[in-house]
Amino acid sequence: MVRSTVMKKTTHLGCLWAGLLSLTCASSSVADVSLVLSAPPGAAATQEVRVWVVALNDGAAPVDFEFAPHLVTEVTARSWTAPASLRLQEATSPRVTLAPGAFARREYWGALPEPTHGPVEVAFGQSRVLLPAAVKGGVSEPMSAGPAAASAGAPVVMKPEPAPAETVHEDTSLLRFFKAHFEPHEPMYFIAGFEQPNAKFQLSLRYRIFNEDGWVPNHLPPLANLFVAYTQTSLWDWETESAPFRDSSYKPELHYAWRDLFRAGERQGGIRWDLEAGLQHESNGRGGIDSRSLNIAYLRPRFTLGQPGDFQVSIAPRVWAYVSEAEGRHTLANIPVGDPVERFRGYVDLRVTAGWRDYLMLSAYGRLGNEGDRGSLTVDASYPLKSLPFGLFAGYFQVQYFTGYGESLLDYDLRSEMIRFGFSMWR
Repeated sequence: MVRSTVMKKTTHLGCLWAGLLSLTCASSSVADVSLVLSAPPGAAATQEVRVWVVALNDGAAPVDFEFAPHLVTEVTARSWTAPASLRLQEATSPRVTLAPGAFARREYWGALPEPTHGPVEVAFGQSRVLLPAAVKGGVSEPMSAGPAAASAGAPVVMKPEPAPAETVHEDTSLLRFFKAHFEPHEPMYFIAGFEQPNAKFQLSLRYRIFNEDGWVPNHLPPLANLFVAYTQTSLWDWETESAPFRDSSYKPELHYAWRDLFRAGERQGGIRWDLEAGLQHESNGRGGIDSRSLNIAYLRPRFTLGQPGDFQVSIAPRVWAYVSEAEGRHTLANIPVGDPVERFRGYVDLRVTAGWRDYLMLSAYGRLGNEGDRGSLTVDASYPLKSLPFGLFAGYFQVQYFTGYGESLLDYDLRSEMIRFGFSMWR
């Protein structure tokens, strides 16, 4: 195991903090305490991070030690590095007394800062531990501590056993390609209500154009964050005869993502600023009088307050300009009537989310319309299904409320109100 920098303290009226771990000493002698990370048996890089924090008394006198409720670590995956706030498990007492040469450990856990399908490395100070990727069934292979450490009971960084032959066989080059290049983009869900059109679903993925280990990212690093994305939103009228789709919006786009343009105050809650700019086409895939389409160039900053494992608020306004004139109006005797799409879509929208990555999350998405009188509002509430008894299901239970104009591109100038509920895969 690699030890972190030794943290020293002396008797005084207060405590010295190292990272977010507090030490409280009851002895008048100087005590050296080392903090190291290790991996609990079966720990794997799923949607959560689980690590042991081990406190070792290297001094010659007993010391009272208190594990802090939160630990700020750095998590590294294949394509990103981000801070992660881990929480102390409440089932264990944070306070211990360490005899000379003795150690104690406590388990911390928290949500992954970003989705990943591969192994991750968790770092705190100079101490690092590798969590392997989850294998089939969502359970990692046991990790070995080594015979010497097992007999001595000393904490060490545990290394994953080699994956079984079956797993290696299944992890084909195609699967590795998808894991390295594809990730969720907009929220993905399937929800339904009692009014027509009953069902609504959305699928959204984005694809990293350049191989992160290839020539372009190594020689032109800014281009590593260039993506193409595709989002489809469909309304399904399943109570009508033949259960047709009322309308679908198809949104391919090209965009660039600036991540961590600004980051500050990680120990005081954290402020992060990201930025996206792109070109997006949207159409409903129809011809004739039902054809609707528009092309925009947009800019979307995103401000995030709070640590990934704690309560977070994200504010993401988006402004755009129409690259070409939007196509499609309602018609009467094949003569266009009514207002153009731009009046109802406007030039700005706003998405605000608040909640916990692994708990309840609320979001609101609004458009103002060109004159502030033809907008819409969508409110979502979602809760992780794994938090329910037995944790049988992945994903989230979702409730969505829509009110305003243009839930579909076909009916951009019609007002509607709808409540639907169902299942969310990504939020």
